[in-house]
Amino acid sequence: MRPPRSAPRAHQHTYVLITPARNEAQFIEMTIKSVVRQTVRPAQWVIVSDGSTDGTDEIVRKYAREHPWIELVRMPERSERHFAGKVHAFNAGYASIKDLKYDMIGNLDADISLEDDDYFSFLLQKLAEHPRLGLVGTPYKDSSTYDNHFVNTEYVSGACQLFRRECFEDIGGYMPVKQGGVDDIAVTAARMKGWETRTFTDKICLHHREHRSAQHGPLIARFKDGALDYAIGSHPLWELFRTTHVMTKRPFVAGGLMLLAGYVSAMIQRVERPVSRELVEFHRHEQMRRLTTFLTGLTARRSPRHPASQHPPDGVGAAARPSLLIIAYTNYENDPRVIRAAEAALGGNFAVDVIALRRQGQLPLETIRGVRVFRVRQERYRGPSRLKYLLTYIEFFLRCAVTSTRLFLTRRYEVIHVNNMPDALVFSVLIPKFLGAKVVLDIHDPMPETFASKFNNLGRTALSWALLLLERLSVAFANATITVSEPVKSGILVHHGYRPEAIGVVANFADAELFRPIAYPPVDGKVRFVFHGTILERNGLRTLLDALTNLRNRDRIQVRIIGEGDFSATLSDLVRSHNLGDVVDFLNRVYSLHEIPQLLSECHVGLVPLEMSKIANFALPLKLLEYTCLGIPCITVRNAAIEHYFRPDECLFFTSGDAKALAQLLDTVAETPECLLEYRKRLEAARERLSWSREKEKYITMLRGLAAR
Repeated sequence: MRPPRSAPRAHQHTYVLITPARNEAQFIEMTIKSVVRQTVRPAQWVIVSDGSTDGTDEIVRKYAREHPWIELVRMPERSERHFAGKVHAFNAGYASIKDLKYDMIGNLDADISLEDDDYFSFLLQKLAEHPRLGLVGTPYKDSSTYDNHFVNTEYVSGACQLFRRECFEDIGGYMPVKQGGVDDIAVTAARMKGWETRTFTDKICLHHREHRSAQHGPLIARFKDGALDYAIGSHPLWELFRTTHVMTKRPFVAGGLMLLAGYVSAMIQRVERPVSRELVEFHRHEQMRRLTTFLTGLTARRSPRHPASQHPPDGVGAAARPSLLIIAYTNYENDPRVIRAAEAALGGNFAVDVIALRRQGQLPLETIRGVRVFRVRQERYRGPSRLKYLLTYIEFFLRCAVTSTRLFLTRRYEVIHVNNMPDALVFSVLIPKFLGAKVVLDIHDPMPETFASKFNNLGRTALSWALLLLERLSVAFANATITVSEPVKSGILVHHGYRPEAIGVVANFADAELFRPIAYPPVDGKVRFVFHGTILERNGLRTLLDALTNLRNRDRIQVRIIGEGDFSATLSDLVRSHNLGDVVDFLNRVYSLHEIPQLLSECHVGLVPLEMSKIANFALPLKLLEYTCLGIPCITVRNAAIEHYFRPDECLFFTSGDAKALAQLLDTVAETPECLLEYRKRLEAARERLSWSREKEKYITMLRGLAAR
């Protein structure tokens, strides 16, 4: 039997190096010394001075006199500077070695040093052992560490690339691309031609010049990276995942936003791609293959339960406890619907996490009544600008994409409950859904109608159609869709084209355990009216102040307004200009949900003076239900939702926007406060009928059904 053939030894192969250099006097001597120390030196090393003016040439000449295998090629100064210039310099060096016999050709940066004297011997041996290897290299080290999640070992850094000669000739050498990415294109082209490429992590080279992020700032560098990704054909889905990954690195979130902005900007401008369609298709195919492999690996590692992450209460077995993530563009402690959902799920034996906004001074992570609240570093925007709303939603979307993915990889949520607005927030959990999480879309406010109400001139514009399209895509993406009331479902969402059975209702009723009936306070000369909630003009507050200026019994009426919002400053001005300081007590701040019952306990009548609009006609104000649970009679308006849930004799009604009618109703109550006791008695039946406990069971049943799929 013939003995097995041994692999060729590294020194049996010869190699040449080419180093483009532009004003590298600070570092090039370290580079030269590193190569001179190598146990296997190149047959020829051509250093191309690309118009250097800082003494680079003198340093190279000094070593060339000592080592005849080092050659200096001088190129004239160029007025235009771009990445293609490095390729032109490399090609000038390549022309000078075209008649030499060699096996491998390397491209070595002029600001690199090698810690190991057998660096090239090591790479040559790898090429000798694996005939299909066409391109090899090692990681480089600078201020960052090597990360192969999105730069894997098939990628070879441009700091030092060593090609098999046949491979280099097969790809036609480097492509002169002004935007950059020359090294990346070469690596991809080699694989497209059937060669293998590999970074060996056994060794590293040291990179001394500042990275582009240090030269131009990290955000500008990320923007340019995104534009380059588009230019060389990166797949949009890959770029979205890469954006999410980059957002976890410094500068957190902003870097990812700028990367995506660069990509989208280049896409909008239809930047011409310098590479062939064939290479773009191959590049995208590779990206999707790697992405699928990555996500499949996560799925394979996923366990049915993750006891360490479930934080079960005493006496509950962690292994049997499903997990729920709730996402909402809100401040958790002030949003009753989100709190009710979280605490209901907690009571249904789910481990519950919430991603929400963070006010200044709040903790990024806090456990509130058993619910873990992860607060992203962003405050809520309230204002008149459509553009700012869009940018704010995009920022929150990306923050949630990063946070939800990071949490999912350790907490393994069975269900993710996403609250609108915006509807498209459901797509922030694309990765968890891909890996098996079930997604619930909760439509609090149908966006086309809500934005039409906020921006009066929206009408049937492109924006309104875009909002409707986003809603439809979001509903199609979710595993289940719920909304806040039957009128919203039948009066709006069904008209948007959804089948009635496709939309569930978990009614937005108040928590009767928190809002228990109060001991009704005596009327001691004044009837105390109250409005609490978001301070918005569309909540009828201008109408309320106009009514207060027309009172007959001003001395017998006190109005407390609690909350903050877009209309706060205007409301304060109106109180002063109408001389209502003796009537109106404006508590312009936000209280937590659990503080509200105490604040309302001294009041006799609740006020819900809602202004009518297309969306307001279907609104069921939660404050109306909270007053009902507390046993506080209410003055309100008629709309489809209120008339659906309340009987005509359970509230005191007036016509929306009619300040005189509201003033007359306030005066009537002040003159005959005993009528309030009769209304309070009628609320007992309404409180029983509008019970959150039944909605809570519906919600828990839905979660369990999704978790069991």
